[in-house]
Amino acid sequence: MLRSRPLTEEVRVGLALLGLPSGLRDLDEALGRWLDSLAIIASRPGGREVLAAFAAYVWKISDTPEQRMREFMATVEPEVAEPFVSTADRLRARGQAEMLVDLLTRKFGDLDADTRDTVLSAPSNELSAWGARLIEGTLTLADITG
Repeated sequence: MLRSRPLTEEVRVGLALLGLPSGLRDLDEALGRWLDSLAIIASRPGGREVLAAFAAYVWKISDTPEQRMREFMATVEPEVAEPFVSTADRLRARGQAEMLVDLLTRKFGDLDADTRDTVLSAPSNELSAWGARLIEGTLTLADITG
C-alpha cells in the first residue's frame, strides 16, 4: 500500500539527495536538476525549514567549492537560495567557533561552560576579533573575549 502512494516533493528530493555520493564536487549541477521541486518546497508552509535541513546535509557531504555554490545560488530564486546560503554561513561560523574554543583551550586550559557557550554562540565578526587578539598575544582570556 505504501509503495502505491505518490511521493511528495520533499520525499522525492530527500531521496535524491540521499543518493548523492559523499565528496561530490559538482553539487550545483546535481541541485540544478531539482530546482523546480526545490521551488515548490520553498513555497509550502515549513518549506524553508525543509530546505535548511537539505542544505545542512548536502554541505556536509559535498566537496563542491563554496564560491562555486554561491555563484550557483545567485542564479536561483531567493526563496530556494537563502536557506542554502544561510546554512553554509552558520556551518562556517560554527567551525570557526569550534576552532577558537580549541585554540583557547590549548592556551588557557579547559574553558568554563559559560565561556565555551559564549564563544560557540558568538557572531562571526566577534570570533574574528577574538582570534586576532589571541594571535596578537593577548595575555588573558578575559582580554580576548572582553
